[in-house]
Amino acid sequence: MVLVAGVILAARDDTAGSVQADPTAQAVSAGPSADSLGVTLGDLTERWNEVADRPSIDGGIMTAPEPGPLDSFLYRFGGTAVLAGAYDPTDGSVHAVMARAALYDEASNGLFIHLCHLLQPGSQACLDAFIAVTGTFGRPHSELAGVETDTTWDLEGQTWELEIADDVETIRVKGTSAS
Repeated sequence: MVLVAGVILAARDDTAGSVQADPTAQAVSAGPSADSLGVTLGDLTERWNEVADRPSIDGGIMTAPEPGPLDSFLYRFGGTAVLAGAYDPTDGSVHAVMARAALYDEASNGLFIHLCHLLQPGSQACLDAFIAVTGTFGRPHSELAGVETDTTWDLEGQTWELEIADDVETIRVKGTSAS
């Protein structure tokens, strides 16, 4: 099975010499599982890019099989910024996300906005929580250089964490199944 931009290509059954439909294709179209972050790997690019500000996902998201029930995905924005996470390969549900960028990378300015829209579309509460809890909103990243912080909060069944260390901002979000 190959997952490309949310499209599952059929798996080849070499013994029969024909192309067989992938049995997980129907599960992927059913939507994310209830214990996930509420988004599927197939919807990730479109939902992320609905926010007009940078960084945008402009290419394919790399996936890799992992031991255990969840596989991983990774997208590099160029420079130092990445989006990574864990997803269930049987239905495409995303269970954990991490966005990371060096403070001097322009991508670090909009990571939390993209994550809020990705995981809780239209939720002002998500943006407000990030602003209130982290104390970093509105501060130029030059002021955050050399700052070390690690803050965690819960929002609608999701655990959010902001870490700034060694001039790198990392935001992690986990659903109940990934905790």
